[in-house]
Amino acid sequence: MKNSNAWTFGIIFIGIFIFLALNDFKLPKLFLGDTKIIKGTIIEARLKPGFKGKGFNQNIKFVYSHHDTWFESEFTVDNKYKLQKIGNLIVLEVSESHPDKYKVTGFERRYSPIDSETFIRNEKVGYSELKLENNILVRTRFGLKGKIIKEETGKFEILNDTLKFYPIKIIDSLNATEFIPESMTEQLKQLFIYKKNESLVSLDDTLIVFKNS
Repeated sequence: MKNSNAWTFGIIFIGIFIFLALNDFKLPKLFLGDTKIIKGTIIEARLKPGFKGKGFNQNIKFVYSHHDTWFESEFTVDNKYKLQKIGNLIVLEVSESHPDKYKVTGFERRYSPIDSETFIRNEKVGYSELKLENNILVRTRFGLKGKIIKEETGKFEILNDTLKFYPIKIIDSLNATEFIPESMTEQLKQLFIYKKNESLVSLDDTLIVFKNS
Protein backbone atom coordinates (compact mmCIF):
# COMPACT_ATOMS: atom_id res chain seq x y z
CA MET A 1 0.00 0.00 0.00
CA LYS A 2 2.85 2.36 0.88
CA ASN A 3 4.55 1.66 -2.45
CA SER A 4 1.31 2.40 -4.25
CA ASN A 5 0.98 5.77 -2.49
CA ALA A 6 4.60 6.62 -3.29
CA TRP A 7 4.07 5.85 -6.99
CA THR A 8 0.89 7.94 -7.03
CA PHE A 9 2.65 10.87 -5.39
CA GLY A 10 5.58 10.54 -7.79
CA ILE A 11 3.32 10.55 -10.86
CA ILE A 12 1.44 13.62 -9.58
CA PHE A 13 4.71 15.44 -8.85
CA ILE A 14 6.10 14.68 -12.32
CA GLY A 15 2.83 15.78 -13.91
CA ILE A 16 2.89 19.11 -12.05
CA PHE A 17 6.56 19.63 -12.98
CA ILE A 18 5.87 19.02 -16.68
CA PHE A 19 2.81 21.29 -16.54
CA LEU A 20 4.81 24.15 -15.03
CA ALA A 21 7.72 23.57 -17.42
CA LEU A 22 5.40 23.95 -20.40
CA ASN A 23 4.31 27.30 -18.92
CA ASP A 24 7.87 28.53 -18.29
CA PHE A 25 7.31 27.83 -14.59
CA LYS A 26 4.77 30.64 -14.42
CA LEU A 27 1.21 30.05 -13.33
CA PRO A 28 -1.18 29.94 -16.32
CA LYS A 29 -4.17 32.24 -16.56
CA LEU A 30 -6.36 29.71 -14.76
CA PHE A 31 -4.42 30.52 -11.57
CA LEU A 32 -3.86 34.21 -12.24
CA GLY A 33 -7.50 35.30 -11.96
CA ASP A 34 -8.25 38.67 -13.56
CA THR A 35 -5.23 39.82 -15.54
CA LYS A 36 -3.86 42.91 -17.24
CA ILE A 37 -1.33 43.21 -20.08
CA ILE A 38 1.71 45.16 -18.90
CA LYS A 39 4.99 45.92 -20.64
CA GLY A 40 8.22 45.67 -18.65
CA THR A 41 11.73 46.81 -19.56
CA ILE A 42 14.78 44.55 -19.81
CA ILE A 43 17.62 45.91 -17.67
CA GLU A 44 20.06 42.98 -17.94
CA ALA A 45 20.69 40.27 -20.55
CA ARG A 46 23.28 37.51 -20.27
CA LEU A 47 23.92 34.23 -22.06
CA LYS A 48 24.20 31.01 -20.07
CA PRO A 49 24.92 27.36 -21.02
CA GLY A 50 21.92 25.30 -22.09
CA PHE A 51 20.69 22.06 -20.54
CA LYS A 52 23.64 19.72 -19.88
CA GLY A 53 25.94 22.22 -21.55
CA LYS A 54 24.27 21.94 -24.95
CA GLY A 55 23.95 25.27 -26.72
CA PHE A 56 22.92 28.32 -24.73
CA ASN A 57 19.96 30.25 -23.38
CA GLN A 58 19.63 33.89 -22.45
CA ASN A 59 18.81 34.97 -18.92
CA ILE A 60 17.21 38.40 -18.60
CA LYS A 61 16.25 40.62 -15.70
CA PHE A 62 13.39 43.06 -16.15
CA VAL A 63 11.27 45.53 -14.23
CA TYR A 64 7.60 46.42 -14.59
CA SER A 65 5.12 48.53 -12.68
CA HIS A 66 1.57 47.78 -11.58
CA HIS A 67 -0.59 50.35 -9.79
CA ASP A 68 2.50 52.57 -9.35
CA THR A 69 4.48 49.76 -7.67
CA TRP A 70 7.73 48.42 -9.16
CA PHE A 71 8.54 44.73 -9.53
CA GLU A 72 11.73 43.00 -10.67
CA SER A 73 11.91 39.47 -12.06
CA GLU A 74 13.91 37.10 -14.28
CA PHE A 75 13.11 35.01 -17.34
CA THR A 76 15.01 32.51 -19.47
CA VAL A 77 14.71 33.25 -23.18
CA ASP A 78 14.76 29.96 -25.07
CA ASN A 79 14.55 29.10 -28.78
CA LYS A 80 10.91 30.22 -28.82
CA TYR A 81 12.07 33.84 -28.88
CA LYS A 82 14.94 35.75 -30.48
CA LEU A 83 17.80 37.02 -28.34
CA GLN A 84 16.85 40.21 -26.53
CA LYS A 85 18.70 43.48 -25.93
CA ILE A 86 18.81 45.66 -22.85
CA GLY A 87 16.01 48.22 -23.17
CA ASN A 88 13.65 45.96 -25.13
CA LEU A 89 10.13 45.52 -23.80
CA ILE A 90 8.76 42.27 -22.37
CA VAL A 91 4.98 41.77 -22.61
CA LEU A 92 3.41 40.25 -19.51
CA GLU A 93 -0.04 39.04 -18.54
CA VAL A 94 -0.07 40.08 -14.88
CA SER A 95 -2.45 39.02 -12.14
CA GLU A 96 -4.50 41.95 -10.84
CA SER A 97 -4.73 40.51 -7.32
CA HIS A 98 -1.14 39.21 -7.15
CA PRO A 99 0.94 41.42 -9.49
CA ASP A 100 4.12 39.48 -8.69
CA LYS A 101 2.57 36.58 -10.65
CA TYR A 102 2.60 36.80 -14.43
CA LYS A 103 2.92 34.97 -17.72
CA VAL A 104 5.32 36.09 -20.47
CA THR A 105 3.47 36.52 -23.77
CA GLY A 106 6.13 38.11 -25.98
CA PHE A 107 8.72 40.82 -26.56
CA GLU A 108 8.93 44.10 -28.43
CA ARG A 109 12.11 45.53 -29.86
CA ARG A 110 12.86 49.09 -28.92
CA TYR A 111 15.83 51.08 -30.11
CA SER A 112 17.20 54.34 -28.84
CA PRO A 113 18.81 56.87 -31.20
CA ILE A 114 21.92 55.98 -29.19
CA ASP A 115 23.10 52.47 -29.93
CA SER A 116 25.70 52.31 -27.18
CA GLU A 117 27.91 54.91 -25.51
CA THR A 118 30.21 54.72 -22.51
CA PHE A 119 31.53 57.64 -20.43
CA ILE A 120 34.15 57.32 -17.68
CA ARG A 121 35.65 59.49 -14.95
CA ASN A 122 38.67 58.88 -12.73
CA GLU A 123 38.06 59.06 -8.99
CA LYS A 124 40.50 59.41 -6.08
CA VAL A 125 40.10 55.66 -5.69
CA GLY A 126 38.95 53.73 -8.76
CA TYR A 127 36.69 55.24 -11.41
CA SER A 128 33.05 55.77 -12.41
CA GLU A 129 31.38 54.61 -15.61
CA LEU A 130 28.16 55.66 -17.32
CA LYS A 131 26.88 53.34 -20.03
CA LEU A 132 23.95 54.24 -22.30
CA GLU A 133 22.33 51.44 -24.26
CA ASN A 134 18.90 51.28 -25.88
CA ASN A 135 17.09 53.64 -23.47
CA ILE A 136 18.81 52.14 -20.41
CA LEU A 137 21.56 53.86 -18.44
CA VAL A 138 23.83 52.06 -15.98
CA ARG A 139 25.95 54.20 -13.67
CA THR A 140 28.68 52.21 -11.87
CA ARG A 141 31.26 53.27 -9.32
CA PHE A 142 34.34 51.02 -9.21
CA GLY A 143 36.81 50.87 -6.34
CA LEU A 144 40.14 49.13 -5.90
CA LYS A 145 40.84 46.22 -8.26
CA GLY A 146 37.63 46.94 -10.18
CA LYS A 147 35.33 46.10 -7.28
CA ILE A 148 31.82 47.48 -7.82
CA ILE A 149 30.93 49.88 -5.02
CA LYS A 150 27.60 51.18 -6.30
CA GLU A 151 25.48 50.50 -9.38
CA GLU A 152 22.39 52.37 -10.54
CA THR A 153 20.25 51.09 -13.41
CA GLY A 154 17.35 52.98 -14.94
CA LYS A 155 15.76 54.68 -17.91
CA PHE A 156 16.87 57.92 -19.52
CA GLU A 157 15.53 60.47 -21.94
CA ILE A 158 17.31 63.23 -23.86
CA LEU A 159 15.87 66.60 -24.79
CA ASN A 160 18.28 68.83 -26.71
CA ASP A 161 21.45 68.72 -24.59
CA THR A 162 19.80 67.63 -21.33
CA LEU A 163 19.74 63.99 -20.25
CA LYS A 164 17.30 62.95 -17.52
CA PHE A 165 18.14 59.72 -15.70
CA TYR A 166 15.50 57.87 -13.66
CA PRO A 167 17.18 55.16 -11.56
CA ILE A 168 14.99 52.09 -11.08
CA LYS A 169 17.39 49.75 -9.33
CA ILE A 170 20.25 50.77 -7.01
CA ILE A 171 22.79 48.35 -5.52
CA ASP A 172 25.04 49.77 -2.79
CA SER A 173 27.74 47.18 -2.06
CA LEU A 174 29.35 49.15 0.78
CA ASN A 175 26.12 49.17 2.78
CA ALA A 176 24.96 45.78 1.43
CA THR A 177 21.65 47.23 0.26
CA GLU A 178 19.57 46.85 -2.88
CA PHE A 179 16.91 49.44 -3.55
CA ILE A 180 14.01 49.56 -5.97
CA PRO A 181 11.61 52.50 -5.47
CA GLU A 182 8.29 51.27 -4.11
CA SER A 183 6.46 53.48 -6.54
CA MET A 184 7.16 55.35 -9.75
CA THR A 185 6.61 58.66 -7.95
CA GLU A 186 9.51 57.86 -5.60
CA GLN A 187 12.01 57.50 -8.43
CA LEU A 188 15.06 59.71 -8.07
CA LYS A 189 15.94 61.89 -11.03
CA GLN A 190 19.43 62.96 -12.05
CA LEU A 191 20.26 65.58 -14.68
CA PHE A 192 23.23 65.68 -17.05
CA ILE A 193 24.41 67.97 -19.84
CA TYR A 194 24.83 65.59 -22.75
CA LYS A 195 27.27 66.13 -25.59
CA LYS A 196 27.06 63.16 -27.92
CA ASN A 197 30.39 61.37 -28.43
CA GLU A 198 32.11 63.89 -26.16
CA SER A 199 31.05 64.14 -22.54
CA LEU A 200 28.35 63.95 -19.90
CA VAL A 201 28.33 66.57 -17.15
CA SER A 202 26.47 65.71 -13.95
CA LEU A 203 24.44 68.62 -12.58
CA ASP A 204 23.72 66.74 -9.36
CA ASP A 205 27.36 66.18 -8.38
CA THR A 206 28.79 69.69 -8.76
CA LEU A 207 29.56 69.54 -12.48
CA ILE A 208 31.44 66.22 -12.50
CA VAL A 209 32.53 65.54 -16.08
CA PHE A 210 32.47 62.06 -17.64
CA LYS A 211 34.53 61.68 -20.84
CA ASN A 212 33.39 59.49 -23.73
CA SER A 213 35.58 56.40 -23.92
